Amino acid sequence: MNFILSLLLAAPLLTAASGISTSVTGTPMDRSSEPKKDTIFVAGHSHMDMNWLWTQGETIKMADDNLRQMVALFREYPDFKMVQSQPAVYDFVKKNDPALYEEIKRYVKEGRLEPVGGSWTESDNNLASGEALARAFLLGQSFYREEFGRMARIGWFPDDFGHNSQMPQILRLSGIDSYFFTRCAPIRGSFTWEGSDGSRVTAYSPHIYNARFGKDAAGYLESSPATDHSTLICVGVGDHGGGPTKADIDSVLALNADPDFPTAYFATASEFIEAIKPEMDSRPVHKGEMQFIFEGCYTSVAEVKEYNRKCENMLYTDEWFNSLNWLQGGEYPEEEIKETWKTVAFNQFHDILPGSGVYEANRENVARYEGAYRSAKTGADIAAWKCFDAIPFQSSIGQPVVVCNMQPFARKALVEVEVFSYDLPASATLANWMQFYETKSGVTDTGKGMNCSVMVRDSEGRVYSGQVVEGKQAPPGWRSKIQFVVDSLPAGYKTFYVDVTRPAENPTALSCEGNRIRTNYFDIAFDEQTGDIVSLVDLRSGKEYVAPDARLNTMRIYNEVKHGMMKAWTLNHAETVEEVQTVPGSVKVTSGPVRACIECIRKWGRSTIKVRTYIYRDYPRIDYDLDVDWLEWGGDDVESPLLRTSFPLNMDPDAVLYCQTPFDVVERPSNGKFRGGEIPIWLDNNETRMYMPTCETRFGREVPAHKWSDVSDGKDGIALLNNSKYGYCYDGGEFRLSLMRCGGWPDQYPNLGRFNIRYSIMPHKGLWSDAGVLQEGEAFNVPAYATEPLSTSLKASEKTMPEEMRLFELDNRNVQMAAVKRSEDGKMLIVRLCEMAGEDSSISLALPFSPAGAFRLDILERPLKGAEIPSLEGDVVKLQIKPHEIVTIGLPLDRKDVRRLERACRR
Repeated sequence: MNFILSLLLAAPLLTAASGISTSVTGTPMDRSSEPKKDTIFVAGHSHMDMNWLWTQGETIKMADDNLRQMVALFREYPDFKMVQSQPAVYDFVKKNDPALYEEIKRYVKEGRLEPVGGSWTESDNNLASGEALARAFLLGQSFYREEFGRMARIGWFPDDFGHNSQMPQILRLSGIDSYFFTRCAPIRGSFTWEGSDGSRVTAYSPHIYNARFGKDAAGYLESSPATDHSTLICVGVGDHGGGPTKADIDSVLALNADPDFPTAYFATASEFIEAIKPEMDSRPVHKGEMQFIFEGCYTSVAEVKEYNRKCENMLYTDEWFNSLNWLQGGEYPEEEIKETWKTVAFNQFHDILPGSGVYEANRENVARYEGAYRSAKTGADIAAWKCFDAIPFQSSIGQPVVVCNMQPFARKALVEVEVFSYDLPASATLANWMQFYETKSGVTDTGKGMNCSVMVRDSEGRVYSGQVVEGKQAPPGWRSKIQFVVDSLPAGYKTFYVDVTRPAENPTALSCEGNRIRTNYFDIAFDEQTGDIVSLVDLRSGKEYVAPDARLNTMRIYNEVKHGMMKAWTLNHAETVEEVQTVPGSVKVTSGPVRACIECIRKWGRSTIKVRTYIYRDYPRIDYDLDVDWLEWGGDDVESPLLRTSFPLNMDPDAVLYCQTPFDVVERPSNGKFRGGEIPIWLDNNETRMYMPTCETRFGREVPAHKWSDVSDGKDGIALLNNSKYGYCYDGGEFRLSLMRCGGWPDQYPNLGRFNIRYSIMPHKGLWSDAGVLQEGEAFNVPAYATEPLSTSLKASEKTMPEEMRLFELDNRNVQMAAVKRSEDGKMLIVRLCEMAGEDSSISLALPFSPAGAFRLDILERPLKGAEIPSLEGDVVKLQIKPHEIVTIGLPLDRKDVRRLERACRR
């Protein structure tokens, strides 16, 4: 077990030492006078896993111990050189051992220690969002530049579990032109890696990593292509770090003096990359992502996955509102936001976010995520309240509510807002304050025909039907969650007024006749005994989406084998598959003017799942809301349960599976095929199966996706959205999403407790790019922000903002707005966009202010030399965006900064 663990996780390509230990301490290398054909570049390296089989205190100590040993070797061996990744490691030493840190800075300046990677940690490249990866590089490269006066040139991800399609572009925009990795390599040695947009980097996947150095190192040159006369070997103890030993260094020095051995000497990774550049024209080119390994990591440790998504979404909201407040003259909480991003970037390390740590580490990781989320949520709320303070609200028509659409498009929006009232709503009874977990089920109609409805009006007097969907007593009054649908919410904010003392003008509930519900979009039939949807007809196309004799949202438990290896990492063979049954008599159907709810209780083992299916009168989505009391665990002595939901579809089993990934949407293998043929090696998980014969294959392989995945036959499609899950599968006509996993090793208790899980299906015509799936996935994760404003602090004369206002608006719906933030130097507003559909187009971005200029920047917020400068017409920026291009726009507020940026562009 220990051998396989080290082989697969921290030392994917490991060799043994030769035993040579000739000491050449303190003397320059003795190079042979006869030229040697082949060269082995040797880089000392300490592979340090953050919070994996240990907690953060030990991680901090490990960083200090490893770098202290490295400094000792620098002193003893003048020719010794080393590379070390992860700015977070250097930051630990800076804070905890200043004297050692000063020595480290000296060796960096001398060129003997090369800081590599550029990203704050070696992030997981599949599960972190594109914007989070960009921020990790912004944090890391800024740290390197400020502390060492230089930045990394090499992306360093040797232990990552897959590599996304946009990484070459992210690297290039972060000042990095090469990439070092080991897993999922379609080609060993050097090759050119091309991203979705055409960006290229020099990639190198070594034959050996975390090595001990000996005579067998020459064999890695012999197994390389004939054109390769150079190889890079990273020498050092891995997993817990440690770096090279004195025996390793002595072996390098001794073998270099051997005339029958290739030239071998210590070098930095950049020196190696420069040496192989002349041969790159003869090396192959790989385009797109490089996948897959360790599919269990898409689901293991649900809380880590949930808080990762919550933090990414809330940081977007936090920066969005604080940027708006800053434009209005308020303070921007730069340090608070930066520290929150550091926490998230650290937690996206490739053994934390995948959930492959021990129990104690996972508990610490969740706690840090919780703190980050609270910080971002508090920052967003405070900034939003400050922004809305200047709106002159009307009086006597209800509680004012400001609804903000943070997507850059006017759109149909499902709005949910919580309001306080001293009186119980006129149309509903709510849960008592002692009913802690019944705030959703505790809402009931008063029996007076008002159907839990609420009067909602906008500033022009238009009336909307609202519905009380959740609430409870909150002495001395009541908190009520209200839902209503707005046909066109501007790309900005709009004020509404909610009066809980009055029902809607037309409080007719959504029609539920027997087991059928008909909306403005769907005709639905459900099983009255189980609550499952058995027919879903899209009224726009007439398409029936449910496979014959099937049910949507079928939940199954896959009992993975007791003694499967690497349980947190791999989906092991399922011994049995069991359906999660509905408790007889638990199905309850309620309805109001906005939505109907089918509620049931399902049980399996020690766990209970309360399933609510929400069907909306006038919204083209069906939502699932699960309250899960999960009391299962796994281990070597018990089977490990995996909970999946399945949607058996009336579609071609070979339909195309599209997945949203970092800054991209990619096609993935489905039904055991890819584009109608065999799955290519660069999208296969043969690396897992090589060592794990128990790896699951019978029930379809899983692939990672972010906020949504979509199945389409070109004519019709259906998107499966989620707010905290990553593991998808389309196999045999079933669209599946993994919800909970108890791998049981190394964490025996990864998921004990209460969880809320939300996902949704969105039927549509055509392809995802024509149907608004991208926008709906964003809306499901970052819904319209709706809040009661604080009591106003401004005088009437100071209330200068209208009740409705456009803020940020794009004219292309397949361009994602990934960030709105203040620049790191405090002089610009930054807007980051990404083209997701692979189309070349001209776009316009309308702003809430008129900037002094507009510039294209890189991720590090430096002007892009030679890039086309966007045109600026008042408060509208116009530019050309290429297929899959990530565009960072800098919008200076002062003309002095415009001149500075113009000079930088010309240099």
